[in-house]
Formats: sequence, C-alpha cells, structure tokens
Amino acid sequence: MRTAVGLSISAIAKWDVPDQWPELLGGLTDVITSAHDDTLLAGAVRCLALFVDDLGEKQVHQATAALLPALLPVLTRSGYSSGVRRRALAIVHSLVRTISDTLGDDPRTAAALAPLLEPWWPALQAVLRAPTGLHDVGGWGVKLEVVRLLVAIANGFRKLLQAHLAAVLTATWDLFVASLPIYHQAVISNDEDIDAERDSDGETTDVEGLVSQMFEFLLTIAGSKRMSPALERVVPELMRLSLGYMEMTAGQVDQWGGSIDSYVADQEEETFTARTSAELLLEALVASGRAGEAGLQAAVHAAFERAAAVKAAGDAWWWRPREAALLAVGGCAEPLLAAAGTAGARFDLRGFLASVAAEDLGRPGVEPFLVGRALWLASRLAPALKGERGAAFLEAAASRIGAKDHPCIQMGACRALAALSCSAPTAALQRLLPDALHSMTAIIGECQVLSRDGALHLVIECMASVVRAGGGVCAAWARPAAGALLRAWAADPTDQLVTMDVLEVVEAFAGIPAALPALIDSMLPHLRSAVMVPAAHAVNSSMPVSVARAEANSASVVGGAVDLATVLLRPASPAQAAVVGAAMTPGVLALLAGSDDATLLQGASEYFRELLRAGGPGALASPGASAEDMLGTLLGALGRLLAPGLPDSAAIGAAPALCTLLRAAPHALVPAVPALLAAAARRLAIAESPRLIAEILVLLAAVAHREPAQLLDFLASAPAPGGGSALQPVMRVWTERQGELRGHYEINLTVTALLHLLATRHPALATVQVKGRRLDMDSGIKTRARARQQADQWHMVSAPARILALMADTLLEAREARGGQGGGSDSGDSSGWEEASDDDDDDGGGAQDVWGSAQAVHTVAEAASDFGNGEGLDPDRHQREHERDPLSELDLLAYVREQLCALAAAQPGDFQALAAELNPAQRAAVQACFT
Repeated sequence: MRTAVGLSISAIAKWDVPDQWPELLGGLTDVITSAHDDTLLAGAVRCLALFVDDLGEKQVHQATAALLPALLPVLTRSGYSSGVRRRALAIVHSLVRTISDTLGDDPRTAAALAPLLEPWWPALQAVLRAPTGLHDVGGWGVKLEVVRLLVAIANGFRKLLQAHLAAVLTATWDLFVASLPIYHQAVISNDEDIDAERDSDGETTDVEGLVSQMFEFLLTIAGSKRMSPALERVVPELMRLSLGYMEMTAGQVDQWGGSIDSYVADQEEETFTARTSAELLLEALVASGRAGEAGLQAAVHAAFERAAAVKAAGDAWWWRPREAALLAVGGCAEPLLAAAGTAGARFDLRGFLASVAAEDLGRPGVEPFLVGRALWLASRLAPALKGERGAAFLEAAASRIGAKDHPCIQMGACRALAALSCSAPTAALQRLLPDALHSMTAIIGECQVLSRDGALHLVIECMASVVRAGGGVCAAWARPAAGALLRAWAADPTDQLVTMDVLEVVEAFAGIPAALPALIDSMLPHLRSAVMVPAAHAVNSSMPVSVARAEANSASVVGGAVDLATVLLRPASPAQAAVVGAAMTPGVLALLAGSDDATLLQGASEYFRELLRAGGPGALASPGASAEDMLGTLLGALGRLLAPGLPDSAAIGAAPALCTLLRAAPHALVPAVPALLAAAARRLAIAESPRLIAEILVLLAAVAHREPAQLLDFLASAPAPGGGSALQPVMRVWTERQGELRGHYEINLTVTALLHLLATRHPALATVQVKGRRLDMDSGIKTRARARQQADQWHMVSAPARILALMADTLLEAREARGGQGGGSDSGDSSGWEEASDDDDDDGGGAQDVWGSAQAVHTVAEAASDFGNGEGLDPDRHQREHERDPLSELDLLAYVREQLCALAAAQPGDFQALAAELNPAQRAAVQACFT
C-alpha cells in the first residue's frame, strides 16, 4: 500500500511540483526531520525515493539543499530500521547522480555540493567500519547503499572524493577483506541458510550485491589517474582477494550443471555478478602496468597452491580456486597478450599455459567445469598458441567434444577449435577436424532436440570458423553438416541469430570447391520447396524438418531459403549456377514480382545479381521457360520495384540488379532501357532513403560513363514528376548528394561520370539550375527561432558550374587525405586555364536521336557493356568484384586534374565562366591543376 500511494504521489509530482504543489517537498522533509513514527518516516522516505529522479535542474538543487541535512540523522542516529536507512541513502545517491548528469560540468555545482556532503563523510565511513556479521543482512544493505553513493560521487565529483579518499578507501578496503569469508560461507559454499532480507516494501538485499558494488568502486578508483596511486600498495593482495571472490558459487554450479544455455550466456552476455565485476577490475589493473601483471602472477600462483592443498585434503571442491584463476587470466587476455614477449613482461604466459595443458587437460577425471574453463582459456589466448605451441590444446579440444563429454566441455572445445584452427598446422587439421566436425554436427542435432538455443548458436558459429580454417579438409562433411544446419534453421526460421550463423557455415563450405556440389545437391530440393509454395509452407517429404509452422513464419522461411540459395551462387561455376537457377528462379521471380515485403525483395534482388554474375543470362532459364522469357519477366519485376507505390526499402535492390543486367546482357536490354531509366529517374526524384539514392546514382553513373550525351538527351526529353524534364531532378539530387556517397569504388565511378557529363557541354545541362552555396550562412549564427522564420537560402547556379565545384571539392579532399594543403586564399587569377589551347573540338553533344530510338538505345547499351571490360557497371559492395574493375585502381586526383585541364583547353572561355562561381579555396584547388 505504501508503494502504491507513493507511486501515485510520484506521478502527480512529475507534473505539478513545484508550480501546483509547492508544499510537497517541504512537507516530506518536515516529516523526516520531526517525525518519531517509523511508519510515517518510512512512507516519506519511500515517496521521495520514487520521484526524486525526475526533479528538474532547479528543483534538484533545492531538494539537495533541503534533504541532505534532513536525511543525515537517519543514518547517524540509532532507532531507524535498516530499510529506512537504505532508502535515505538511495535518495542521496539519486540526488548526486542527477546533479552530476545535468550540471556536473559546472564547477559551481561541486562548490555548492561540497559543504552539504562534508558532514556525510564521517557517517559514511562509520557505516563501512561497522562490524559485518554473517546474518546481518540488513547491515549489508546499508553498506551497499553507502558504496553506491561513493561510486556516484567518484564518477561525478571526483575532486570532492579525493579530499577524503584515504579514509574512505581504508574503510572500504577493511570491509572488502572482512567480507570474503562471509561471501565464501554464504554464497560460494552456501553452508548457511541465509535468505536475502525483504523489507516491508518488498525489496531485497544480499551480500553479493554489496561485493559487486565494492568492485565497482575499486574499479572506478583504478580507472582514475589521480586516484589510482592510492591502490598501488595493495594491488597484490587486491588481486589475491579478487580471485577468492571469483570462485564459482554453489548456485552457479547447480544452474550451469542443469542448463548449458545459462552457462553459455554467462560467458557471452554482460552479467552483473561479483565474479564478472572482479574480472573487470583485474583487467584494468593488469592493463595499468607491470605491477598489475606481477600481482596477477602471484595471485594465480597462490590460487593454484590453495587448490592443490585442499585437493590433498580430500575437498571435493578443490577445483574452484583453479577455475577462478583460469577465468581471471582469460579475462585479462588482451593486456597480457600485448605485454607477452616484450622486455620486462611480468607474467609468465608460456609457463602458465604449460601448467594448464598438463594439469587441467592432460589428466583424466578432472572436474568438467575446470576442463571447460581451460578450453575457454585457450580460445582467449589463441594468439599465444600458434603452430605447435597450441598442439596440446587443439588435441584436447578435438578429443573432448564427443557426445560422452559434459556440455560445458563441449562448449569450451568448440570455442577452442574455432580459435586455434586458423593457425594450426595442416597435418593436425587433417587428423583432428573430421572427427571434430562429426561431433559438432551431432551437437547441433542434440541442441535442437533439447531446445538449447544458446548452445546451438555457439556451436554453429564455431563451426563456421573451423570450416574456414580447415578448407578442403572439411569438404567431406558438407553433406552431413548441411542436413543438420537445415534442420536447425527450419525448426525456427524466425530466429535471426541461428539463420545468420547457418548462412555463415554454408558460405564457408561453399567456398571449398570440392564441397559445393554436395551442398547444392543436398540443400537445393528443400530450398526450392520453401520458395515455390510459401503460402502453404509445403515442403517435400524428404525435408529434414517440416517448415510448415505458423503463417507468421512465411517471410522468414522464404527469405532464409532465398538467402541460402544466394550463398550457394556466389562461388558457383556457370554450370552450377544454371542448376541453382533452374530450381529456384521461378519461385524467386514470383516473389520479386508480387511481394511487398522489403526484406524479401532485397534478398530476391541480391539472388538475381549473384545468379547473373555466376552464370550469365543463360542461367535464368528454368523448366518450361526460356532465358529470354525469364529475362523479360525479371525486367518487369525490377521496374515494379522502382514504381512510386513501394517504399524506399523495397526498391533498394533494383538499381544494383539493373547494373548487373546491363553488364551481363546489354544487347538483350535494348528495348527496356528507356523505360527502366525513366523509372529510375522518377524514383530518384522522390526517394528519401540515402542508400536508395546512392544506388540509383551509381546506376546512372555507370550508364553515363561511355555515352554521356545520349543519357543527357534521354533525361532532357523524359518527363519528371510534377512537370519539366527528368534532367532537372536527376542533376539536383546528384549534385546535392554526391558528397554523401561512400566507398572508394562508388566515389571513383560517380566523380568520373560527372566529368564525362561536364565534357559534353550539352545545352540541356547548362539550363539546369541547382543549389550552389548557402546565402544565409553569412548572416550570423542561425538560431532555432531564425530557422523557423526563414528557410535556408541558396545561390542557384548552373549544373555545369556545380559539377566543377564538386570536382574542386574532390581535389581538396584528396589532397587533405594525402596530407597536402587543401587550398587557401587565392586572388582568383585564372590565367592558367586562360592560357590553355583555344582549339575547339566537336562538342560531343550533337546526337539527334533521344533514347526513344532503338538505334540510340543500342548505342548506349553497347557503350555500357564496353565500360570497364564489362565489370565496371556493378556497384557491388563486395571487394572481390571491384578488384577486377580498373576504376578501383584509378588515381582519382590525377584523373580529375587531367580532365579539368582538357576541359579548359577545349573551351577556356566557358571554363572561366564556370570557375567564377567557385569559392576561393575551390578556385585555388582548380588553379593548382595548371601549375
């Protein structure tokens, strides 16, 4: 009831305090300072705790000035319950954190807070120094809130803490030392039946929360250059104690023993336990210098000795200290690997790994959690285990991944195999990987049956790394693995993590020439079934697991099948591509022609790009339909994507697919070119997605590369949405968005295409007006009020002038990237281009037939097919294709300079007129081309 009423008051306070309810804060403060009724006091504190986080800047200062003095007696005087004291400290914590978040950068804030906090320091230290008993659960909670408050002060007002750091740190250290035996008894060993305290408001506290907060406070101190020296004296002991806190608890042993998914999640997700908090502190200390390395070395040695001693005494839990030591070293892998082999390295990594290989992996009957941790450690320290040095760990991983091994060992073995295979000797891989892949395949099936989703994700992810490393050694396992992977995917096609992992493994196998035929043969029938009859989710009877689940799964089933087929096409030969196409193309083409799902349409577009790249237009043929018929249907489907009715996300794949088609079948596209380019221009005029705009610009640039005058003729004659010619919106968008294009190839392609357009001196291009420089930037700072009253103002220039400005910007950016001087002030002298040759060439823009003529279309299509030896049209993001395109190796700076010189030589008068629109820096960059 108290909580319910407090929440009601809090909800009102968010809107009405202080204007409509000014007396609330003062009234609650008066209750705290004067009330002797514990229930009334508890209610006031609870209510404040609920809404103090939502106070505004002005209110939080008022509240802090009123509440800090009022709440201090709650902490210092006896008679108050631990729950009320905790709540009072939580209010102070919220006030400090809120002030830090809103006004922490203002030095006056710290100056105002300092006198208010000054009387709190002795009280906070007194709480930390108070005896801590095993059953004093309420006392743990009060101490926890004190440490939380110290963390907030350390993060927000470090200078205020520094003045009291010695005393505060001493009190915290004493508590840290005294809490370890309590933590061992209550949490790690769970010898005592101690329930977390539940107060009258239903909240609980336990000792593990206190320990985690102490680690966070120590981590904050260790991360501060000014405060970290205070820890130097205790670093060795701090590391030894930290390893004690990192031992597996009885609860973790029970939970992880019964659920391998929870064990995997603990290693992969951000969890807030004492164990992970200690791991973060150790990593920070080791990264800080040699003292941290030496401290870790000593702490690990002590943990190993302690484990040996309790083992000799017959303790069944002897392995806990050793497992904690392995976890600690694995958590510090990054700084330890960076220091390994350097002069003065203080941690003996090689000796440590030899001990692990001999003691934890070389003996029978070792506790499974310890073996699993040792294999996990090998994956973390894989860079130090290259070649023969990692042979023992690779052997152990391959031999401990079988069905009879504990699941935690299997997970560690998967991690180790994935990390070590990439640097292992070929002979070792040939001997070990076949059995390892057999076991991985079996584990995938077992995880699916037992619904171990986390473990399934991990094993499939590791299999991808193993296959990539093993190469041809893994080829024989393509077919069995494909069946297991299909079953895992089909069991829940909506699980995007598993789907992506399956795609990675299939891609890794497909990259092995000897494995690809088996993949195609075993997977294609099932993928075809999923795509051909998506509405009913019909699959043939040989499908490993029926994908006929719920109607909501339809998009996931079809999309996953298309993506898997696309992966098979990437390394395929023409003959293999034809096989895939014959099975998949009818269904994927129907999808492309009729679906409105943006993700499916992007996947289908990518499928056809890969199909045409691998097999050419002939791969479009399918039973009952010729390649020519399928090509016509494909062009219609791609044109549909560019129509205004579909969202931008659905149209993204159209332009790249058209680029691939232009390269693969230029002559067959002659009749369709006008309609497709008109659709692309219309879509560009209304597109909002930066990615879609970039893809269409790359398509237009590719077409413009050889016959720019023909492209300009066509755009000038094609209608635009809203009236006028398509050339106006195309050049407007292109000149405005050119600077947003990313990617070396895309920039080279579009910049050189703009130069080709400029070189035509086409009369239609000169009539197009586009935005030049901003006019309102010279009128002072543009405030929000001014922006609302007045829209952006631009100086309009001709498209050729803007293209020249873009070329100048390209020169400036290229020089800056190369470390040169990008420009500077310039007198504007254009004598360099005025002195160029006055010889006039044919303007290159006199083609009379627009693209409504089949002859004109044929000319442009032929020109497009010649560009880049047939490779330059596809703006594929994959580096493997761009590497074969001469544009990828183009020296753009030299090319732009050469073309500008040629333009100035051909028409110096026109060039000088265009240059008059440049700013001083741009003029200087262009002028430098002639010197």
